[in-house]
Amino acid sequence: MTTNEFIKAVENLGYEAEKDEGCITVNYKNKILADVFINELYRMSSYFSGVDCGKNAGVLFALIFQYVITPIKDREDKEKEFYLKHKWIKGCAIMYLYRNELNGYCYLGENKCRPHKQRRFTLKDI
Repeated sequence: MTTNEFIKAVENLGYEAEKDEGCITVNYKNKILADVFINELYRMSSYFSGVDCGKNAGVLFALIFQYVITPIKDREDKEKEFYLKHKWIKGCAIMYLYRNELNGYCYLGENKCRPHKQRRFTLKDI
């Protein structure tokens, strides 16, 4: 389960989820119910005892547990990837940007998948 999926699921249950650096705080009626740590496996703190937790407290706890057992690398959202077309070349097969993964050079080419050629780019790559 990714962090964004977890936050959406918590909010769909009627709770508030505030993401801070390295931690997600789950609140209900301005009371902290749990601190869930993003970059640490199996780590959370819950404060359910003696607090009004709402009607979905059991489901919330199960959701938190499911998130904390998720491997850290699986909690990250996958970045969207984009094909980059040349702005002014239209109607031509050779209009997509490629990067040769062996030497790092970029060039325009056709939209075919070939070995050692990156043709989809994330925003970080761009």
